[in-house]
Amino acid sequence: MRIPLGSVFLFLLFIFVTTCRGELDPCVDAGGAEALSQCEPQVNEVLTVGDDDDDDDGDDDDEPESADCSAISEHDSWSLCASGPGMCVGVFEDGAGCVEFCAAAGMICSEAWENMDGVCAADLSRPELNCSTGHFSDYCVCVDPGDCTPACENKSCGDDGCGGSCGACDVGASCVSGACELPYNSSSLFDALVGYGQGTTGGLGGSLCTVTNLNDAGSGSLRACAEASGKKWIQFALSGDLYLNSDIQMKSNKTIDGRDQKIRIFNKGLNISNRSNILVTNLIFKKGDSSDDNDAIRVRNGSQDVWIHHCSFSNYHDGLVDIKEGSTDITVSWSKFSNHDKVMLIGASVNDTMDEDIRVTLHHNWFKGTKQRHPRLRFGRVHAFNNYYDSWGDYGLGCSYKGQCFSENNVYEAGSNKKAVVHRVGSDSQNGKVRSEGDWRLNWAMIDEKDPGSVFDPAQDYTYNAENADNTLIQNIEAHAGWEND
Repeated sequence: MRIPLGSVFLFLLFIFVTTCRGELDPCVDAGGAEALSQCEPQVNEVLTVGDDDDDDDGDDDDEPESADCSAISEHDSWSLCASGPGMCVGVFEDGAGCVEFCAAAGMICSEAWENMDGVCAADLSRPELNCSTGHFSDYCVCVDPGDCTPACENKSCGDDGCGGSCGACDVGASCVSGACELPYNSSSLFDALVGYGQGTTGGLGGSLCTVTNLNDAGSGSLRACAEASGKKWIQFALSGDLYLNSDIQMKSNKTIDGRDQKIRIFNKGLNISNRSNILVTNLIFKKGDSSDDNDAIRVRNGSQDVWIHHCSFSNYHDGLVDIKEGSTDITVSWSKFSNHDKVMLIGASVNDTMDEDIRVTLHHNWFKGTKQRHPRLRFGRVHAFNNYYDSWGDYGLGCSYKGQCFSENNVYEAGSNKKAVVHRVGSDSQNGKVRSEGDWRLNWAMIDEKDPGSVFDPAQDYTYNAENADNTLIQNIEAHAGWEND
């Protein structure tokens, strides 16, 4: 029969308890006090069934023998978590896959799970995987072929738990959790994609993942869809407020599509770290908690091909959208920023020379009464066109420390502070370069150009249409920027 993972854990618990009891227990000293440090199971220890001591009658024939898992334990990139009669349990860390992992021990894959970092254990907070996942690292339960009964109840495709198949999907469909799903292949959303993020496709061509509740985690949650492996187009079946206990750790090839619903996010946000091809649209990042370095969306660690579109941002403790550590090819469009101090940081430090590769496009955004960083740039390139800078606090656009900014056909409507565009910010020791064309300055707004002739030309990188900066542009942005119920 198919051995459920719960049985594996009960087996390990039995071994632990029987080792820590008895008259000759090495974990109990002569005074009866438990020496718990001696009784803790080690991550790389091979646990086996049965008593290693010889019986008094010398008859070991009735003792079940543990499976020979030496091919796993001796592999440089594999870890054996436990072994028992007809069973080996372990983790591969070389992309081998559970099928190859189990076959090395002459067994078949019964179950596959994502493994926990740094621990020889399954991550039960995530869904069970197919045995053929293509992941770099997973947790595998291997059993003897003769001890396995195929399990295809409520499944129309995928692994049967015994090395076989419950069926195949039609051409064009993919197997997701035992069911065939057609890919999400069509969206008019991409008609609005312009700029350096133009290579973003998100979850297009992947399976549809529907958010059915507003829980922080677990089945049907936004976190479960966004942190899942594979290409996903994520939609919401309901509206409401989502309170996050920690940042959602985005995986690559995802679209979070909030159209047709109203989702407000509180406390934490989205962390995009060393990922690519992510689209986030029509969400409201309402209010973050007071923890340090708390951003609504953080794009970092070499991420690329990101599009943030029609979102509303306000009142987080640190930034609203921060882009740093060499992340590039990003577009932020038709979004609204309000009730905030440090809106958008692009390039976090003068020491982060990898930020020279940053390329960001900002268009049709509404910076409404926010204080500073629209954005603040170090290194890299920013093309800002057709944005509405509406009564900033300290400054509008800050182009500092070796950065290049092309400000084109934006509306800069000053309040009490007149500094619309500056070429050095704070304690930065070097200037940025600023080129301004077609910008409309209201209420004595001032643009401080610097070496405009040496600023990059975005038209060499992509095609776009910059509208005239006038009252029609202001009205259009005020009517449509931010979350929009399509």
